[in-house]
Amino acid sequence: MGKGDKLPKNLQDPNLQNWLSTFDDFFKDPFSNLLPQQAFRVDLYETNTAFIVEAELPGIAKEQIKVEPLGDGIRISIESDSFQEERNDKQKYYKQERAYSSTSRIIKLPYAFSMENMKGKYENGILEIKIPKKDRIKDSINYLDIE
Repeated sequence: MGKGDKLPKNLQDPNLQNWLSTFDDFFKDPFSNLLPQQAFRVDLYETNTAFIVEAELPGIAKEQIKVEPLGDGIRISIESDSFQEERNDKQKYYKQERAYSSTSRIIKLPYAFSMENMKGKYENGILEIKIPKKDRIKDSINYLDIE
């Protein structure tokens, strides 16, 4: 069938089209379908003095981000909720929607570390966390303050 040809009537069902589009999505980018839907990209690299973690979090507010120590790693968590309300008195409809989502990633490091001199900065959708190599001890700080 050519591009301009119509599909047979039995294949025009929207539910069937939606189901078939999942196959199209898989073949366009098969590896992205193996990751969790809400996963975010994280890079970990090392300098002479620190480990640096960079997480891509576009569209996320700084207040939605939590970073916590886990002994030999850190957990980056994001929580968001939204509320939408629509009203149209002329067409007589009213709609409210609420949504909540959360996701997290655990980044393992080669040693336990102190959060005391750890720095976190969030700018232009990128969270950057610097973990000094000299601070190889555990402490009792529960969350990192992000600038």
